[in-house]
Amino acid sequence: MELWPADKRKRLILQAKEVGVFAFLFVVRIRMIYFADALSSLPGQPLHGLKAFLHSLASVQYGNALVVGVAVFAYPFLSLTRGRLIPRKFLDFLGIWMVVNLVFHFLKINLLLFTPTRYPELLLGQLIAFVVFFVVAWGWIYWRVDCAEYEGSAGILEVKERGETLSMFDYMYSSLYAIQKMGYESNISGSTRLGRILVSIHNFMVLDLVAIGLGRFYQLIKSTL
Repeated sequence: MELWPADKRKRLILQAKEVGVFAFLFVVRIRMIYFADALSSLPGQPLHGLKAFLHSLASVQYGNALVVGVAVFAYPFLSLTRGRLIPRKFLDFLGIWMVVNLVFHFLKINLLLFTPTRYPELLLGQLIAFVVFFVVAWGWIYWRVDCAEYEGSAGILEVKERGETLSMFDYMYSSLYAIQKMGYESNISGSTRLGRILVSIHNFMVLDLVAIGLGRFYQLIKSTL
């Protein structure tokens, strides 16, 4: 069935917002490469070989990532400017890329928590950049599961504080809210089993990030004394 012009315009705007979110996450991901020296450690320290491998991997990513990013994002931006809707599979492909990066960097930051680093201030900077990535990425995950391509809840999640029309922003705010409350309070809950699983994973990661942030801040203060 052919969409009415008003409906198509609404979907184009919604897809433009979604592509904008992925483009923002890509920029943050590139920015995190600047903190790659946080992986530096002295020979003989725990997991030095693994950290050296990850450091070298990050060092060669910058130029290639820029080229790939321009190529990947050229298609959706050109399509939207011409009034063409983007296939859901392509947007979900970008979402999978985002989730893979979210999990990878979450594990990497946890690895660095339990091993010494030569530059704790860089690790703190990387942690802050990852928190930004984390908040926006989880906002998209919540929105994708609960709203798909249209505004309005599918009943999988329940957001306590929301606007008149539930939008992607409300889910991102919920992700940020849990960070602000340091994992002790959340304004989003699961209405189904899938929703409760997602909220539990999110809250666990928030508590983990809070512990890492406090631990690294203590190490940074201790190293300056």
